[in-house]
Amino acid sequence: MWVEIVVPPSSSNVKGKLQVKGTFSDGYKIDDEKEVHIRGSSIVTFVQTDKPIYKPGQTVQFRVLPLDSQLKPLDANSVGDVWIEDPSGIRVAQWKEVKFDEGKYLFDINGVLSCF
Repeated sequence: MWVEIVVPPSSSNVKGKLQVKGTFSDGYKIDDEKEVHIRGSSIVTFVQTDKPIYKPGQTVQFRVLPLDSQLKPLDANSVGDVWIEDPSGIRVAQWKEVKFDEGKYLFDINGVLSCF
């Protein structure tokens, strides 16, 4: 016998209790309680460049592929911001309200990385 339980999404990790009480047709009774840990949903982001090494002044092309906690692409209507920071944390390039259409958006940086 299987029981499917739907847990509402949460952005943080939470603890809860799972209580099971019941009587089976053969008379067997169950009454148990366990603490459960529910992991919040998270987004994993992969960044892919067009080549592994660049020389100063070369154009860098890359794509960003955000995935849900089950490693599936986000909804095609998902929107987010993308930016690049130098080692000091200063933004040197940014793109606002980018529509993540399954990683098809290709970003282009021309010469920005020559200062690193």
